[in-house]
Parts: sequence; structure tokens; C-alpha cells
Amino acid sequence: RLFENEDIDNSGSIDFREFLQLMRQRWESEAAVMKTAFDTADVDGSGTVSMQELQSTLVDLGYMPTIEVLHEALAKLDDDQSGEISFFEFLRLAPLLRETEGFTQAEIRFFHEVFDEFAEPTNDPAIPAVLAVPYVGPALRKMGIAVTAKVLFTMVDDVDIDGSAVLAFPEFLKLLRIERTAELADCKVAFFRAAQESNMHLDVKETQKVVQSIATALPAAAAQKLVEEAYELHCNGEGLVAFPVFLSLMNRVFEGGRAANRARYGFTALEEAEWKAKFLSYDWDNSGTLAAHEIAKVLADVGRMPKSKEEQQDLKDKIDNAVGEDGEPGILDFQAFLRLMRTIVDEDEVAAHVFKAQQCQDCGFSKVEAKDLERLFYEYSTTGEYLVMNEVTDILTNAMGVTLTQEDTRRLTNVVAHFGEPVGKLGKPGLPFVAFVNLFRLLLDENFKGLGQRAVPVIEVGEEAA
Repeated sequence: RLFENEDIDNSGSIDFREFLQLMRQRWESEAAVMKTAFDTADVDGSGTVSMQELQSTLVDLGYMPTIEVLHEALAKLDDDQSGEISFFEFLRLAPLLRETEGFTQAEIRFFHEVFDEFAEPTNDPAIPAVLAVPYVGPALRKMGIAVTAKVLFTMVDDVDIDGSAVLAFPEFLKLLRIERTAELADCKVAFFRAAQESNMHLDVKETQKVVQSIATALPAAAAQKLVEEAYELHCNGEGLVAFPVFLSLMNRVFEGGRAANRARYGFTALEEAEWKAKFLSYDWDNSGTLAAHEIAKVLADVGRMPKSKEEQQDLKDKIDNAVGEDGEPGILDFQAFLRLMRTIVDEDEVAAHVFKAQQCQDCGFSKVEAKDLERLFYEYSTTGEYLVMNEVTDILTNAMGVTLTQEDTRRLTNVVAHFGEPVGKLGKPGLPFVAFVNLFRLLLDENFKGLGQRAVPVIEVGEEAA
């Protein structure tokens, strides 16, 4: 609407003067919202708000800051060190939260370290390094963040606005904010449900009950300890836990899970158990370590046995890196073995991304069309790993507007069986993304149900809607 107001000649573009006016209107609109929120919080009309009032106001504005973030913000905004915030100090808060995406400086430093480990320099020295999309998953796992391929695609799709397939650090930080917000969403619902009759505060026992309702795997003693520590640190003896304190508490709970993931090098507990079983099955002398010939057996078992001299040297380098400087060369304990497998699995994931992109190109799809196909795949795939027959028909009927006859369905069933592979307990045909791309190419080439005339416009609309 703001753009339409400034685009007086309806040209679909604005000049710099109109752009400045647009930014002025946006700023004034945001300032008006902030002013209303501030005046509502400033109950006594003093022209300032306390930390407690600030917490409630930010929640009303849709932010979910932890108490640590609020303290850092207060230190930057409270110019006169009065412990209270004036409106003009408060007005600087929204840009600050946008800049940090609601993370503490310590968190941002950690995120940047991991980003730098996986990022690559650009051709222009003036432009900072960027993170290629295939490396986003490995970077998140390095942080202890476990996401499915489906969730990862959605998050990247939300922040990679220009479709460049690379993320600058601010975009990566925004992606982490999306992940953190999703993680804390259930916490907000649970807190406000429990606190609705107690002026939006909880006592220690109520807090512990809510924490355990969210983190069901957390032992009662551990939950009690975390709650008591948060109470002592942030509640100043008032006996009640406010929402930002509760968020900080839950962030500590979730950080415990992230730390456990980091200790497993990004593998889930089930995956770690599977690798442990494989490790033990080849530890024939029960030494608790694997030598080079035993490692070779494991890699052959998972289809990663090196063949060429280059591959053998590459594996040796990976083993040396996994062992580290303090270990015995060529000998891996289980932790070193996990590090090795993490490196190999990450490389496989990156290679799969490259292969998918190449297959889309080989099938004649542009980058935009390929992304739209991937968007369709994840939107309709229940597992996020493959499409089964009914999901393929849903794409054709719902997304493409095709009406299928019984004969069409029989034809489609045969094609899905041709391109698919057995999945699930019943072994029915399922289409991984690359197989789905090949299927779609075939249907377009055959002009199946007139798909050749309608597919591209539908994909373009999907791209714009995203």
C-alpha cells in the first residue's frame, strides 16, 4: 500500500525522491505503533517505562526477547543510566532488535564463527563472504541445530529473497531467528495459558510445571534446578517469573539439547546409536578403537569405500583431521569415528544438492522453475523425503488444476512406478526429488492433460506468491 501511494503514475517503479518519501512514511507508521505501545505501558504518565513494563510492551508488539537480550538492549539505550527508558530511547529499540535479530552478542559471535567456517569469499573484496545454500545444513548441525530437509528448505526459501542460493551473514542470522522463534512458539502458548489468571507471571512451582510440559524428556530434578537458578538470577526476590525470564529459562533448556547434538556432531541420538553399533561390529579386538583396515570395512559397508588414489588420500586426510593432533595416527576411537562420519555425511549432502541442481538443469528447468518444483515437492510430501502416488496426484489436481480420469490415473501410476523406488513398510513406489523432476519433465514433454500449456504459468505464480 505504501508503494502504491508513492507510485503516482502507476509505472510500477519509483524514483529516489519517491523512495525517500516511502521510507519516511514507513518510519512514521512504525513510530506511531511504538508510541501507542509506549503510552500504554507508561501507566503513571512519567514519560519513562521500567524494565518490567518494557518486557510486557515488547511481547505486545510481537517480540520474544530473552531477559539477557533485554539487559544488553537496556545498556545501549538507557543513555542517562536511570534504569528506565524514555520514548526516544524506546524508539531506537526496534532497529536494534532487527539488527541483532533478538540474539545476544555472545550468540552472534558464535554464529559468526560457524558461518565463517563454511562461508566462501566473493569475487569482490568489498563484499563479505557468503554461505552457499548446500552448506547451510552442515553449519546448523555444527551449532547443534537439527532440522529436517523440508524445514531447512522452507527457512532458506524465506530468507533467500533474491534466489541467489547464497546467504550473507545477516540473512543467515535471520534464518536462525526463524528457527529460534519456531522453537519458542510453543513456549509462548504454554506460558500465557498458565499465566492468564496471575497477571502474566508464574511462581516457581508453576514455572517448573510448564517447563516439564514442554520439555517432556527433562528430568524433574533438572527442571527444578534450572527454574531455581533462573529465579535467583533474574527475579530479584519478587517470587514471580515474567515471560522474558521464562524464555531465557527455556532457551537454556533447548541449549542443553543443542549441546548434546554438538557432542554427537550433529547426529540424532538414534543415528549415534546406529553408528555405535556399526563401530562395535567392526571393532573385532574390542580395543575401543578402529584401525585403518577396520575403517575401510565400515566405509565399504556404507558404500563409501575410496577407489582412486585421490579418494584414498582424501580419506587419509579426513581420518587425520578426525583423530586430531593428540590422537594416534590412523586409529579412531568412537568420538573420532563420529567426527569422520560427520564429515563424510556432510559431503554427501552437499553433493546431493549439486546433483539436484544439475538434474534440474539437464531437464531444461531454469533456477526459478527448479526452486518452484522443490517448493511443490516439500509442500506436498508428507515425509519430506519422497512423494507417493496420492501426493503426485494432489500436485497435479490442486497445484496444476488438472482433472484426472481413471485412465489418466492408471497411466500416472505406471509412470510413478517406473521412476520411483520402494519406500515404507509396504514398499510402494516413492519419488525422491530428482525422480519427481524427471517425472515432471516427462509429463511436460508428453503434454499430459495439457500440462505443457499450464505448468510454467502455475510455477511462476507460486514463485511470486512466495
